[in-house]
Amino acid sequence: DSDPCTLDACDPRMGCLNVLMTVDVGPSQFLLCQTPMTQAEAQTACTDRGLELASIDSEADATAVATLLANSGFDSAFIGAASAWLCPGKRILPQVCRALPVDTCPIDESCATTIPFVCETHCNDGDPCTRDFVGPDGLCQSVEGGCDDGDPCTNDSCTGTSCLNLPIE
Repeated sequence: DSDPCTLDACDPRMGCLNVLMTVDVGPSQFLLCQTPMTQAEAQTACTDRGLELASIDSEADATAVATLLANSGFDSAFIGAASAWLCPGKRILPQVCRALPVDTCPIDESCATTIPFVCETHCNDGDPCTRDFVGPDGLCQSVEGGCDDGDPCTNDSCTGTSCLNLPIE
């Protein structure tokens, strides 16, 4: 289908299949695009889809994307340069994502290579009282309950500008 972000196959009974390889983590959905591209091409391909080049901002994000890569048979992919869980300035996501000091993580020539890349949909409606997520249609959705901290020993509420999680007395 000429889409770099679908896995294309032909089923004798169903015809052409174009499957997206995605993983949802909290308010984000990561999309693995398996067509190798340069970093600049990857950025454009994500933007053309209305997405961003993925930003790995937490250990959960790093684990989910590393698993997505491993399950697809890849050990690296282009992601956003600003990702907190990567080497500063590097755009390669290794199988095991971890923060490294700048002096142990030199910028190298890897950005000129062509490798798969990861796009991201990140949802945030700006309301701390909602839980934001990517719906089955690929669009951002919000539901009440953004202040629930998961602790049964707290009363969770929203002030309209922030969450309150007070101990039950």
